[in-house]
Amino acid sequence: MGTLKAKVNGIWTPVAGNPQSAADLARWNTAMGTIARTMKPLNEGGFGNAEYLISGFSGLNANPFAGRWTTIEWSLELSNRVEPSSPSYYTVRLRAGTGTGGAVLQSFIFPWRAGDQGFGGGYTAVQGISLPIAFVNANDKFTLAFNSSPNGVIFDIGPSSWVAVKDMGPVTQASVAPPAASPRVVASGNALGVIAVGTFPAPLAPLTVAAGVETVITNPLSFFAAVGRRYRINFQVRALAPTGAAGNTSFYLRDNGTGYRGWQPGGDPYAYVTSSYVAANFHWGMEGDNLQHSIDVACNGIGMSLFRDYGIFNVEDIGPNSSPALPIPETPQPWTPVSAFLNGWVNYGTGSTWPVAAYRKIGDEVQLRGLIRAGPIPASAFTLPVGFRPTGGIGGASSGYHFPIASNDAFGLVRVTADGDVRIGQGSNGWVDLASIRYSVTP
Repeated sequence: MGTLKAKVNGIWTPVAGNPQSAADLARWNTAMGTIARTMKPLNEGGFGNAEYLISGFSGLNANPFAGRWTTIEWSLELSNRVEPSSPSYYTVRLRAGTGTGGAVLQSFIFPWRAGDQGFGGGYTAVQGISLPIAFVNANDKFTLAFNSSPNGVIFDIGPSSWVAVKDMGPVTQASVAPPAASPRVVASGNALGVIAVGTFPAPLAPLTVAAGVETVITNPLSFFAAVGRRYRINFQVRALAPTGAAGNTSFYLRDNGTGYRGWQPGGDPYAYVTSSYVAANFHWGMEGDNLQHSIDVACNGIGMSLFRDYGIFNVEDIGPNSSPALPIPETPQPWTPVSAFLNGWVNYGTGSTWPVAAYRKIGDEVQLRGLIRAGPIPASAFTLPVGFRPTGGIGGASSGYHFPIASNDAFGLVRVTADGDVRIGQGSNGWVDLASIRYSVTP
């Protein structure tokens, strides 16, 4: 009976096992994005040194599936009621479970001084995103807690605060092979997303960096860089100069502990932090070389403190390093009129009034058109030349294809065989319309 196919970007693709199949969709749609989001319903606050569970953000389900990377993104709308007399910190913690007794998954520590962050005259949004967390059990829960120790800054948390839970894909995503070549690879770029997630050494924050001394600030991250693929290394920390002054500190990649590699073609592998209390975001690119890499991030510059609990360190597969150009659409071929009819079949009329029987081929698809009449049914009407004949079909290679057609305002049937025979099998010889006949010459 043949194989069911669909034409994608000009290529006939089997429906069974094509890129839309369940197995390939599991490869392509590895990350589901935001799967839960909640808003804090009411203003609340008035707390100081004690850890405070923010209502609406306690006992949230982390992920409906176990064994997947999950990130927690949040935005707190803050306004201070009491100004501290000396520099202070506030801490946001992600805890497992539904209370303050749960294990701390990650902490976010923000330095705060009088006048910093724009507090005092109204609400200011303070945002964060966790490192990916691999929850063990389906429907694990987490709690968002707040603490403004050590100097007792009292805050209000506004009603526009929110938390979003994001699915980043399976924890074994590094082993997911790129899909085989297909039209969808050409069209979409075939980016697999985050394939490896790095970690920071404990304790996470703050880390004191000595001026002028190389300091490694991540654990090694190992991944295999396949040839033909392009990768992006993402890194983020929060930096604080002890004096509060701006300074230049270079962050760079090291590979296998032997120094940095400038993976940014034609660019400077160094990036700089030029102000305090800011998140420093860096991205490095590299081409796959079929080698195993063990990378980490180091810095060298002024003395400062780094808050790695606000950090991100991962590797993304961002697709092939070259994408084949999509073909230019072919110029439609001219129609070739049928020159020799069989068994008394003729054109219904002249081409100026009625379309005459004709055929053409665009790519691998043959098209017919025209009105014909007067021959017996069933009988052959004409023969198509080599190159315009179908292959395969119902009943075997020589049987060809059957097409429903309009015939004298009723149903008709035409059969086109592998030897080019166009046979009127059913209908009325008052007139037969060939315009619905389309088929591929590709097996």
